[in-house]
Amino acid sequence: MNGRKRTVQIKFRVTEEERAFIEQKMQLVPTRN
Repeated sequence: MNGRKRTVQIKFRVTEEERAFIEQKMQLVPTRN
């Protein structure tokens, strides 16, 4: 993970429905975040 350009972490709150939607979309792309 050395050499990353993105050093800022953003945290935000979502509803359970929004979280489910985000997790659904994450299934479509190979990502862990």
